[in-house]
Amino acid sequence: QKVRGADGYFQHFTMRGETTLEPDTSFRAGESPAVLNTDFRPFSFSAAGSFSGPVTFVGYAVEAPEKGYSDFEGINLKGRVAMALRYEPHDPAGKSRLGNGDWSEQASLVTKAENAAKAGATALLIVHPPSHHGQESLERFNRRFAAQPASIPVIQITQKIADDLLARGGVRDLRTLQDLIDAEFKPASAELDNSVVVSGNINISRKELPVKNVLAAIPGRGQYASEWVVVGAHYDHLGFGGRGSLLGPTTRAVHNGADDNASGTAAVLELAERLSKRRFGMRRSVLFIFFTGEESGLIGSDYFVKHPLIPLDKITAMFNMDMVGRMVDNKLIVGGRETAPAFDALINEVAAGRDLKLSRMSRNTFGSSDHASFMARNIPVLFLFTGLHSDYHRPTDDVEKINFPGMAKVVDFAEDIVVALTMMPRQPYTAPPPATRPHATEPSTQGARPQLGIIPVYTEEENIDGILISGASPGTAAADAGLKDRDIIMAINGRRMRTLEDLMEFLDHAKVGDKITLHLLRDQQPLDVETTLKARQGD
Repeated sequence: QKVRGADGYFQHFTMRGETTLEPDTSFRAGESPAVLNTDFRPFSFSAAGSFSGPVTFVGYAVEAPEKGYSDFEGINLKGRVAMALRYEPHDPAGKSRLGNGDWSEQASLVTKAENAAKAGATALLIVHPPSHHGQESLERFNRRFAAQPASIPVIQITQKIADDLLARGGVRDLRTLQDLIDAEFKPASAELDNSVVVSGNINISRKELPVKNVLAAIPGRGQYASEWVVVGAHYDHLGFGGRGSLLGPTTRAVHNGADDNASGTAAVLELAERLSKRRFGMRRSVLFIFFTGEESGLIGSDYFVKHPLIPLDKITAMFNMDMVGRMVDNKLIVGGRETAPAFDALINEVAAGRDLKLSRMSRNTFGSSDHASFMARNIPVLFLFTGLHSDYHRPTDDVEKINFPGMAKVVDFAEDIVVALTMMPRQPYTAPPPATRPHATEPSTQGARPQLGIIPVYTEEENIDGILISGASPGTAAADAGLKDRDIIMAINGRRMRTLEDLMEFLDHAKVGDKITLHLLRDQQPLDVETTLKARQGD
């Protein structure tokens, strides 16, 4: 039946489409206008509009009173343009003084913009720091930035422009200021002379695309009828390819996505039909949701949990099916067992007597589908997945390769799990939620982020003390290095790699163009290969 608050069977909303930086975007920091894409470039999360005002240097634009540090203390930015360094105060080794072995939230460009706007700034100028981070470069404008834009214009400028402004404003040069802040861990914010005025007009076009989640409900019968189990699958794919295609972002070919995720969509439809015909009702209500925008960043599921049509505190579990059509040797991967105390026993009980070989999904890959949006709200989840394959995110993911008998086994298994979820005592959430703010702890929000390009194996396998891969994406550093199916990455540049989290932490501190040595185990034999990190495809 229909869900109260929905438009029929639809939850309509809009998502951000392509973001375009228009060529009439301008910035002036002296007598002559600065040159777009040479002297300056707005970030794609920048607000559009005009601004003008005198300049105040605000260090790293950090607001961390709990650490005893604020670049805004005693500074009045009303009507002024803030100028700040990227990253955050460094220790002598070039690491963060605020983070615990990593960059803190204050290193995020989005956070810097929020801090500056809250302090009254009309715009924020960002400069690459002279020390610790190599040669400066203007980051690419991310045309696919889908998040909410900042409330003020945010522009990256060159060190040359920044130093010229500082000199004319009677303030020390950028390198001296950075060295002073880093060494003493004290702010060095300063107003430039009021005669030093900058101005700009940021023209960014953002398309809004109408989209919808599709949903329907089966009401429960019994004491738990006011509680809900959500059963979901995403119904979008890649269209003609582009950024998400493993053939490269310039690919233009139909990507049907038979496994990813027509298989999950069909499985949930079959579940809905079966459960609606059960003679004996389920104690909890079941909400079936087909999410849009998963491939663009869990857009549909994120929208639902932010605009729920049922109270989130009434959702006892979320059951997700993504890529369940390519079963091999009766193998099925189950994620989420650790998100509730009784889930492990539930899965084992339902699996007893079935011709299935279950394996656990690595927790390091567990934010990869729509269940992550519910985990972020501390809702227990379960996730079924038959594994990656060579057709993943390629035009060859077609219906002829679907294992329909295997899908039937998955749906049989799923049906009994969902029924059990509607009947069992409510479970507390017992796993930490995944991060939901994109790149929140990275000093960048877009462009020029390094990628290795491996295709990981998502299951936990015994006797594997490294990162097991199933291949490499074309055109990436991993492909250049000749990485193959069943290679195990043991270390990078001598640094031990045991999990994907280890790899992500390494990449957070690496740069595009870095030369690295991969220490592999191939066919039980050690092998070292060298490669050069490239930018993420599509950035």
